[in-house]
Amino acid sequence: MTVVKTCIICGGSARSREHIFPGALGGRRTNKGIYCDAHNKAYSPLAEVLAVQLEHFNAPLGVVSDHAKQVRTAQMTDIATGLSVQINATTARFSGPRFVTPYTPGEPFHGEIRFSTLAEANAWRKLNASSG
Repeated sequence: MTVVKTCIICGGSARSREHIFPGALGGRRTNKGIYCDAHNKAYSPLAEVLAVQLEHFNAPLGVVSDHAKQVRTAQMTDIATGLSVQINATTARFSGPRFVTPYTPGEPFHGEIRFSTLAEANAWRKLNASSG
């Protein structure tokens, strides 16, 4: 005996795999056959909005969404400096160099710059080598 499942919205044929606990929160348990393909696709953008809104909570906790293989890194702004910070379960680092001495882009720089990693410093130096 084959059980035919119907969409809870329109009554059409349902074949989706929907999350009981949202995938944006790390949910992996699914329920098969709640929505038809059209309604399943219609709700998909809402799940992405939820994932983006929750990434500031999920990243430090190490939550991996069901559509990813690793934790999404969250972008935040440090209130004290106004600089962008990247945060995940293992690190929190500035997204770019921090100019200790004021800097005007396009002009030679003589002062102190701080980087989160040596690789970041080398990449910045290579990018700005032509401008002195």
